[in-house]
Amino acid sequence: MELKRFLKEKYNWSDRELINRLDLKQIFKKANYHASSELLVFISHFYNMHILFLHCDVNFKIKKVLSDYPYNLFFDQFCELTGKSNPTPFAEIKGGHMVLVVDEDNFIYGIFDDCIVEFGDNYYDMLKKLYLM
Repeated sequence: MELKRFLKEKYNWSDRELINRLDLKQIFKKANYHASSELLVFISHFYNMHILFLHCDVNFKIKKVLSDYPYNLFFDQFCELTGKSNPTPFAEIKGGHMVLVVDEDNFIYGIFDDCIVEFGDNYYDMLKKLYLM
């Protein structure tokens, strides 16, 4: 089954904004993280969703993610692992064991301890990869 059809059938997802992007931007800003316009557009369509795929789950509960990965404790680690200067966490996968982080070039990483997985620079392609796992 195609990803968007799966989301529509199982989660009544309609590819519409669930939260105003300015409000979402403030959530990231309050946590000291910078969210690009591309990230805000994507997350606004999945805000507070917890999606269960066959072999993986994705949690877009942003306030929880930002609380689990506070800037003052994780920002330097994210910078070191990605080699980038402005990484931003935006979701958790695999029961919260891995955090999804995006850099200033909108390249997406999965981080678990010192292990890093590269997902590319397209949010929907990343979701498709997780869906097909």
